Amino acid sequence: MNAARPDFRLKRLTGEFADRATERAFRRATFRPARTLNRIALSIIAGSTAAHIVTDQMLYGFSAIFYQMLVLRSLLIGALLLVFPIMKTTRPTAHIDAGIFAIQIYLVASFATAFLIIPTSFLLERVTVQSVTALLILLGQYLFVSNRLHYSAIAGIALSASYIAVTIITGRVNVSTTGLEAMVHLLANVLGFFSVYRAGVLRRRQYAMTSAQAELNRRLEAQARQLETQARELGGARDEALQANRAKSEFLAYMSHELRSPMNAIIGFSEIMKREMMGPISPPKYREYAEDIHGSATHLLSLINDILDLSRAEAGKLRLNETEVDLAAAVEAVRRLVAVRAEDSHIALRIHLARQLPALTGDARIVKQMILNLLSNAIKFTPARGSVTLTAGTGEAGAVFISIADTGPGIATADLPRILEAYGRTDAAEKAATEGTGLGLTLVKAMIELHGGTLDIESKPGAGSTFTLRFPPERTALAKAA
Repeated sequence: MNAARPDFRLKRLTGEFADRATERAFRRATFRPARTLNRIALSIIAGSTAAHIVTDQMLYGFSAIFYQMLVLRSLLIGALLLVFPIMKTTRPTAHIDAGIFAIQIYLVASFATAFLIIPTSFLLERVTVQSVTALLILLGQYLFVSNRLHYSAIAGIALSASYIAVTIITGRVNVSTTGLEAMVHLLANVLGFFSVYRAGVLRRRQYAMTSAQAELNRRLEAQARQLETQARELGGARDEALQANRAKSEFLAYMSHELRSPMNAIIGFSEIMKREMMGPISPPKYREYAEDIHGSATHLLSLINDILDLSRAEAGKLRLNETEVDLAAAVEAVRRLVAVRAEDSHIALRIHLARQLPALTGDARIVKQMILNLLSNAIKFTPARGSVTLTAGTGEAGAVFISIADTGPGIATADLPRILEAYGRTDAAEKAATEGTGLGLTLVKAMIELHGGTLDIESKPGAGSTFTLRFPPERTALAKAA
C-alpha cells in the first residue's frame, strides 16, 4: 500500500509546514547544513569579539575600563560558545530548539545585567559602543538558522525592550535619542523577522520541490522496473506463443500430408464410381451418393491444401518455384475452373486482359492459386444476376496488377482487417453460412507478399468489392529488359 503523499502547505504566520510530519522531515533534512551555517556565523562573531578584547587592552591597558568592557564581551562569547555542545548531535531533537532559545534569553539577561552593573559614568562615555553592541546581539538573535521563527522573534523583542528599559533607567541618553534608538531596534527586529521568514519559506519551497522531484523519480524508477518486468514476461509469452505456433504449424503440415493420400484415393474411387467406368451402378441412387462423396472429398482436399499452404507460410517454409509465368494462360486456366460455378449461380464472368501483357517471373502454381481464391470468393459472395470482372494490366514502371471486382454486398471498413486474418469471416459471411474456413484471403496475402507484392482492397457496403494483386516492377519481363 502506498504511503500518503506529504502535505506541503505553509502556515501564513510562521512560514512553517502546516503538517507536523512534513515539518519534522524538513527540519531533519535541513538540520546538518543549518548547523554548519550557525557554527560558521557564531564563530565569526565570537572571533570578532575576541579581537575587540585585544584592541581594548591595547587602548586602555589593564584599567577598570578594560575589565568593564571585558565583562560585556565575555558574556557574549560565552553565550555563543554554548551553541556548540547543544548542536553536537547530527539530528534535530526537541532539546535543541529549547537550548538555543535559552541561550538567546541568556544573552538578553546578561546584556541587561551588564548594563545595570557597569557604572553609569562609563556607559555615558561609551554610548556608541554599547548601542552598536546591542544591535549586533539583536541581529545575532536571528542568525540561528535551525531555530523556530517565533523563538528568534521573542528573543529579539526581549533584547530590544530590555535595552531601552535599561537606557531609560540609567538615564545615559536623552529622550529624543532613546526614541531614535527604539525606532532603530524596531526596524532591526522587523528586518530580522522578515528575513528569517522569507528565508524559511524559500527553503521549505525548495524542499517541497526537491521532495516532489525525488518522489517522481522514485515512481518513474518503479514504473521502469515494472515495465522491464512486463517486457520480460511478454518476451517469454511471445517466445512461448511462437513455439506453440510453430508446433501447431508443424502438426498441421504433418496431418495435412497424412490426410491428402487417403483423400486422393477417395476422390479417385468416387470419380470411377460416378462415371460408372466399371459398369452401371444399381440402383441409380448409389451413383448420386458417389457424386456427393466426390464433391465433399474434393472440397475437403481443397481445405487441407489451404491449411498446408498456410502452415508452410507461417513456418516460413513456403518457397517459390520461380519460372516465367504466362498470365493470360494462367487466367484462362482459372476461368475454366470457375466458369461452371459462375454459370450455375447466374453470375456474369468478364475477363479483360491488356493486349501486350508482359510475362511475370514467379511461381506459376501460386499465381494461379491466388487468382482462383479471389475469383472463387467473388463468385461466392456475389448474388444472382451480378457480375465478376477480372482485369489484368501494367501500372507504373511496368508493374503487373490483377484486379477482381464484384457486385456483391461489399465489406465494412471495420471488417477489412478481420478478413485478412486466419479463419476470419465477416458478419455477412456468417449470416449467409457460406462454405469455407476463412483461409483464402490470408493465403493470398501471404503468397503475394512472398512475391514482394501487395494485396489492395477497396470496398464499401452495398457497392461491391475490388481485390487487386500488385506485383513489384522487378518481376516484370518488360521492366527487366528496360
